[in-house]
Amino acid sequence: MIRQIGIACLAFAASLAVAQGASNTVAQAPGGLKADGGVDIRVRQENMNNIPTPVAPYMHQDAWRFRSRAWGQLDYENLRLYARLANEWWAFSAPNQYELFGWPDELVVDNLYLDINNLLDNRLSLRIGRQDLIYGAGRVILEGTPGDGSRTIYFDAVKATVKLTDKSTLDVFGIYNTPRTDLHLGNPDTDRTALQVKPANKLTESGAGLVLKTKEVPELPSEIYYIWKHESDWRYWPKGAKTFTVQPARDVHTFGARTTPKLGAEFEGDFEAAVQLGRVDDGQRILAGMAYAGITWNPSVTWSAKPYLKAACHYLSGDDNPNDYPNGNRALADGTCNAWNPVWSRWPQYSEIYWRALTYQYDVAYWSNVIYPYLEAGLKLSPGHKLMAQSGPIFAAEQDNQPPAGGGGSLRGWLSQARYDFPLITPKKDGGDLLSRRFGLSGHLLAEVLTPGDYYPFDSMAYFLRWELVAKF
Repeated sequence: MIRQIGIACLAFAASLAVAQGASNTVAQAPGGLKADGGVDIRVRQENMNNIPTPVAPYMHQDAWRFRSRAWGQLDYENLRLYARLANEWWAFSAPNQYELFGWPDELVVDNLYLDINNLLDNRLSLRIGRQDLIYGAGRVILEGTPGDGSRTIYFDAVKATVKLTDKSTLDVFGIYNTPRTDLHLGNPDTDRTALQVKPANKLTESGAGLVLKTKEVPELPSEIYYIWKHESDWRYWPKGAKTFTVQPARDVHTFGARTTPKLGAEFEGDFEAAVQLGRVDDGQRILAGMAYAGITWNPSVTWSAKPYLKAACHYLSGDDNPNDYPNGNRALADGTCNAWNPVWSRWPQYSEIYWRALTYQYDVAYWSNVIYPYLEAGLKLSPGHKLMAQSGPIFAAEQDNQPPAGGGGSLRGWLSQARYDFPLITPKKDGGDLLSRRFGLSGHLLAEVLTPGDYYPFDSMAYFLRWELVAKF
């Protein structure tokens, strides 16, 4: 039955996209029913080498990635039904020629939800179904399906937004993400919640949360949150082993707050802190923390290019016992795990190199045991054009990379990166036909370099290069 629902969603989104291509207006039926739809296509080429691991730098990779998505929605009074389908094809030319998620490998129902708005005298809105959830800067909640990269980031969830005042809202949500989905066409083997790169981890991630967002003080917009996450037991495959071990389930409670104050005419801040409590099913306690502090200077200039300068530091607690991490030898774990659990933020965050480094050491994009102070400078040029350069040392909060695997120090390395975002075709705001109002083409160039420090037993420089183009209609 669920497979038929997926097929129906595909037909629904495709028909809306076709309808948009043939008309200059959003379709509107008698009685107030409105239909809309569109597509986006992303092309990337990524080249990387010497990604650091606890033992040796990882091999060279060169990959092409093609992601296509189609979406459609129906609106009627206070209701909206939204569906989006996604597919991504990876083609590697190095280290070997092969395909991952090869076309037409799998067509995934990426979003499928129902919005019910303006309930209780415009005080309550509901979103029910598969949806994206992003809060703050994504340091705790952004990525629900890290196992398939950026093809999808969805959560199977129910979210209620309560309007407390004109300037304050409370989000209440529940999440239940399984390693597989029945809402797809094609290959059923993608492990979406994967901790380990090895497939068939069979990890289910569920939980609930409260997020209070307030702008009662205009110069001090803030968020306060509590998130409970349950990670089921899962299959871990030790390196070289022919069978798996079952790692215990864990419950993590995260309490945190973020504020982005306006500090006068030219300065703004970004401050966030959180603490984690919980237990692992083998009896281990959890006590961990995260903090971020950044100040951005936006000088008042008469130039057409607007510069900025940021100084920031991100801290994620670690544990000096490597067995206290989820993929450790549980028989050797001690009584308390002090390693930060990234909750639902296993995505690249501020580095394409370093989420891969953490993957090879801990688990997939497992941001933990990091201190990253950095400086960032940028220019906002004509609309849509942005230049950014960032650099700083990355440290381990705890030396858990014990010899002979590690180098014995705390400096993970020095990370530098530069990025240029640019538009090629910008949709017109007014006038023209549908194509000129809806079609956009943009892209970016990204380069990263990491010089390993004494945390690693080698000094081979790592690099990551990417170009990207995105077309939207």
